[in-house]
Amino acid sequence: MTDLTGLPPEGLINQSIFALFHDSSPEENPLKSLFYASTEENPSIERPFSINTFETKIRRISENIDVQIQIRQLDNSKTAQDIAFIILIIDIQKRKKYEKLQDDFIANISHEFRTPVTAILGSLDLIDSEKIGNLPEKIKKLIKNSLSNAHRLKALVNDVVDFAKLKSNKLNIELRNVELYPLLTRSTEQHSTYLSEKGIRLELCQFESNISICVDPIRFEQVISNLLSNAIKFSPSFSKVKIDIYVEHNSVTISVEDQGPGVKPDFIPFLFTQFRQEKSDMNRQFEGSGLGLAISKQLIEGMGGKIGYKSALSKGAIFWVSIPIHVKPIL
Repeated sequence: MTDLTGLPPEGLINQSIFALFHDSSPEENPLKSLFYASTEENPSIERPFSINTFETKIRRISENIDVQIQIRQLDNSKTAQDIAFIILIIDIQKRKKYEKLQDDFIANISHEFRTPVTAILGSLDLIDSEKIGNLPEKIKKLIKNSLSNAHRLKALVNDVVDFAKLKSNKLNIELRNVELYPLLTRSTEQHSTYLSEKGIRLELCQFESNISICVDPIRFEQVISNLLSNAIKFSPSFSKVKIDIYVEHNSVTISVEDQGPGVKPDFIPFLFTQFRQEKSDMNRQFEGSGLGLAISKQLIEGMGGKIGYKSALSKGAIFWVSIPIHVKPIL
């Protein structure tokens, strides 16, 4: 602790740990808000109620440094009464510097990729349209294949750019009240081509068309599109992808269910982690950035919602998104 804070040992004795943080106010101090709560019997008595890991800043004389806090509660039956928990404070300054270098590199290289990819797509689209002349069948197939791969490359670059912006808090999320039904129908229509290629049937359940939510419509469609494309990608041919809507209290849940292989239980905790993909024979057929679900999670949480996964009853995967319903005022 002396290395972290720059204080001599005698300067740490009998000092409250909360005073070491760059913001020691009870309302905003992350350790205090995480670790203590008033008991119902006596509000003046505080007790530990949660164990977690989080990142914050700690004071070091004239500067604030990045640290990771780990709180571990001890078994009272195996320790002395006055030792209830251990707090580990880890210096993560170097890691933060490397993360910033990585984020800056990813952001710069992604923007450099965008311009040539857009130019390539424009040229290929023009050739494919045959506005500059008819093409032999063999050339048409080559152009179609090139277009498909160019679109994949563009999607990968867009994912990396979005992820870099989210990491640096530079991605704007513009919330407004919109109706849910048009958003979902538009998202399903955009995947009609991919559905016909594999003979997959997409089933959108009937629901009230006047449900209104407060989201960024473009980013919300991006999330639903990602869930749909994943479901179609991992579904066997001539199967079904089902979209269900559930309204409960003040929120609406949209679930996307497929009939694919599902997710292995040991990989579920890493589903929404960046650059992570489950290792399987099927995944090797569909290469991606490993960012789609990580981006979707940050976007949905930025709109005040939640996203998650559960296994289907028989086989397959169910990804769900929950968003608060916008209640229209009574005039």
